[in-house]
Amino acid sequence: MFAKLMHDALCCLQRMLVLSLFILGWPLSGVVHASDQKTDWIVEVFAKDDNVEVTGALLKYTVKVTNSPTATATAKKTEIAILIPAGSQLVGALADANCTPLQSDLTAKPSTVHVTVTCEVPVLIPGESFELPIVLQTRTQQRVITLTATMSEDDSDAGNNSNQIATSLDAGADIQVAGPSLINVLSGGISTFEFKLENLGPFDAGSTKFTLPVPPGLSITSLPAGFKLTKKTKKLSVQSRGFLSARR
Repeated sequence: MFAKLMHDALCCLQRMLVLSLFILGWPLSGVVHASDQKTDWIVEVFAKDDNVEVTGALLKYTVKVTNSPTATATAKKTEIAILIPAGSQLVGALADANCTPLQSDLTAKPSTVHVTVTCEVPVLIPGESFELPIVLQTRTQQRVITLTATMSEDDSDAGNNSNQIATSLDAGADIQVAGPSLINVLSGGISTFEFKLENLGPFDAGSTKFTLPVPPGLSITSLPAGFKLTKKTKKLSVQSRGFLSARR
């Protein structure tokens, strides 16, 4: 009888202790407070399998943003920053993402510096993803193009908020130099030499430098427009301005 009374008293004391802890605000196992609920963005960047990896080609990518399945809160509408690499031009992105500045002067032509474009990311519940297609046009003889995407806000795990992908490019241009055949010139005479530079393609070439060593015994009487003569090395050189278009 005494043992039964002691057992009942202990059970009653345990129930009172649990109730006291709850009233005092101490959380019980499994309870998540609103202040502890956080999103967890995961950023991934993929290159399309059909990309032609040569200078001058269109490069297609997909930026994928996921609110982790283990996140404890719905991710609100926010923005992601896309770093457009130097030597490329942003020519396409999802219209619904409202990317800015998609049509600015910075993205209207290939830039010599990195350009940051921000795009909207919609509300995402835990486990939900959003994909943003990105299309770049390469215009210079850049050997490596690196596209980087970074979430603009902090979350519960900052280690997966940014990602990038590097694409190695082959030269897409084929520059041909055609010169004169053998010319017989009398000693002291003057002759004109003609050289032709042509880009056989398939893509436009970037800035191109043409160098011509001056043979011993010859002196230059006049320089073609744009050419410079390096007296020390006896070389003629010219740097093209802009692009050397491919032959169509």
